[in-house]
Amino acid sequence: MVFFDTTTQHCYTAAGLRQRGLNPENMPALVAMGIHPVRHNPPAYDANLYTLEPDGVPAPASDGWYEQRYSLAPVAVDAAKARLKVVVQNEKCHMRDRGVEFEGMTWDTDGAARIAYVEMAAKLQSDPDYTTIWRASPGSWASMDAATFARFQAVYEAHVQTCFAWQAEREAEIDACTSIDELATVTLAAPGK
Repeated sequence: MVFFDTTTQHCYTAAGLRQRGLNPENMPALVAMGIHPVRHNPPAYDANLYTLEPDGVPAPASDGWYEQRYSLAPVAVDAAKARLKVVVQNEKCHMRDRGVEFEGMTWDTDGAARIAYVEMAAKLQSDPDYTTIWRASPGSWASMDAATFARFQAVYEAHVQTCFAWQAEREAEIDACTSIDELATVTLAAPGK
């Protein structure tokens, strides 16, 4: 908890009051000395587009507490664009890693699955007649052979291209923006979320 000293116009933590020899649990004594607890209710805001700063000293509230006021300041447009592109990159990765529907079941597409697919491609290249039971996703099993892998690979590649196309569209939309207000309208959530 933070306390505001109306005499010194400084804020103190409970530890700071203890260092001054005051008991932060004795609220009536503190209020009598002009030291009030501070309520922090910052507004909701997008940290990619704005910074939140305390706006002056806390102001008295009707219930004996003081309230910290805040002001929002837009970040530089180029900085906001860079931040939003990181969000878009992360969304693209989540979208890519969510899995893909293939032949009636969801197939994993996360990093471990992609490594397994590369290994399967190498195995099938060296032995085109290879067949095995394949874990598509938790609880979903399929027979994997060269024909199944080729069909899956086409679906998977289309899925990855969709993810990259979505990212490219979002980044182009971000690049076209010239203000924070315009950037605030960009849809950042990946489809299907």
